[in-house]
Amino acid sequence: MLWIVLCVTLAVVESGDWSAILRAQQLFHEVYGKRIEAAKTSAEKSALAREILELAKKESDSTAKMVELEQAKRLAVEAHDLAIAIEAVRLIASQSHKDELSDDERLLKAEQVWREAESKTGVDKLYTQLDALQEFFRVSSPPVLVKNRWEQRIEQVTSGGGIVLKAKDAKLVGRHLVYVSNIDRITGWSEPNEYVEWHAELRSGTYEVSIEYTGPWRGPLSVFAIGVFRNNSRIPISARFFSLEKTETWDSAKTITVGWVRVPKSDSYTVRLWIVSKDKDMRPGYPTIDVKSIRLNATK
Repeated sequence: MLWIVLCVTLAVVESGDWSAILRAQQLFHEVYGKRIEAAKTSAEKSALAREILELAKKESDSTAKMVELEQAKRLAVEAHDLAIAIEAVRLIASQSHKDELSDDERLLKAEQVWREAESKTGVDKLYTQLDALQEFFRVSSPPVLVKNRWEQRIEQVTSGGGIVLKAKDAKLVGRHLVYVSNIDRITGWSEPNEYVEWHAELRSGTYEVSIEYTGPWRGPLSVFAIGVFRNNSRIPISARFFSLEKTETWDSAKTITVGWVRVPKSDSYTVRLWIVSKDKDMRPGYPTIDVKSIRLNATK
């Protein structure tokens, strides 16, 4: 248990009161030590991490709260329940002491730590990514584009390396395309000269691509394409052509894997979804599909 105490001590040392830290750690160990040692499976560790996180939310003592949050984060990482780990990191950031760094300096520091994580592997990489997120969560008012980039990174950590491109974050090119927030879908896609795209940070490698959509008519039988573009380029560096299956109704979504794309090097890219050709039996002006999300899962 000693290494846990040392780890948490380093994390909460900002409080400056070593005696308070040690008392909080001792009390925590008395209450949870045996239960933590008894938690062997991911499910058991995840449930205990959630319990400790909820305890921390109600904790009035700031030092005890930090000890509890750090322990919840550690258990969540061991359970690979990264949604809980990120929730704990967000709360740790909100409890951190103020310093002299401006938002711009904090964002620069967060970016440096995130880049540092790229040279690591396994749990070391994950903990460094969480450290970077903690720095980002301390920024009071990040610019919208920067916030979107970090939200993609949060999704990447939560999904274990995958990236989810959501309808609400897409750039819509075409006068018929509309994002409808109450159903969380891009609708009105009827013309081949219209397309949907996202800006995303991608690491080098191969990604399996899946699309979540709805479309009960003949629209899904059209030919679509998804491609990865260098920013400001008109030619994709990798693309995949595909058709889809009909869904039962406009409200019954399907998620289908459509192939893979390759990314040559880690960088910022544009991911674009477009219509190659509409099904020949479709009536003019009829919509093809509604788009909910695109998911990119790193395969190697």
